[in-house]
Amino acid sequence: QIYASSIREYLALCELIYKIARDFYEATAVEDETTSPITIEF
Repeated sequence: QIYASSIREYLALCELIYKIARDFYEATAVEDETTSPITIEF
């Protein structure tokens, strides 16, 4: 039971990291879309 609870905690931590990484990726992707036309113009 201790092993199972540690797995649930590990999966919950991975899910939290995934959500943070996904939000960070979406935020940076929006910034890339706004800056890419500027870099292409140069």
